Amino acid sequence: MFCLTDPASIVNTRSVVMVDKGSDAYLDCQAAGNPLTTATVIWRRQGFDLEERSVQSSDLGVAYLMVKQVDRSDTGVFECVADNGIGGQSTHKTWLLVKCTFRFKFIVGKVIKITCLWFCLLCRQAGDGRFSTSNESSRR
Repeated sequence: MFCLTDPASIVNTRSVVMVDKGSDAYLDCQAAGNPLTTATVIWRRQGFDLEERSVQSSDLGVAYLMVKQVDRSDTGVFECVADNGIGGQSTHKTWLLVKCTFRFKFIVGKVIKITCLWFCLLCRQAGDGRFSTSNESSRR
């Protein structure tokens, strides 16, 4: 009998998952290869307490991660790792972005600076009552 083996490789996952503050975030990652088990694919994040803050589950060649009740400090990169012991590991990074909510008043003639995640947004009121915006991320 002849058995073919193939290294595990990630075939389906998202690059960005965006969720509202306070909600649960769901990440999934699927791998191909031979052999595949329920332990072939896992999620990890350096400096993040996966055991306390999330629930991991798996299926044959698929890993699921639910990050519980996210807040802005949960924003960052989670890494999906596929390894079936044949060849090296296959990895893919998924950004978890937690949406920010701001409450503010526009004051005529004033510039309001809002910082959210990794970018800044400047809102300016024109003389005709319209607002203009600009992204300052390239100026840092």
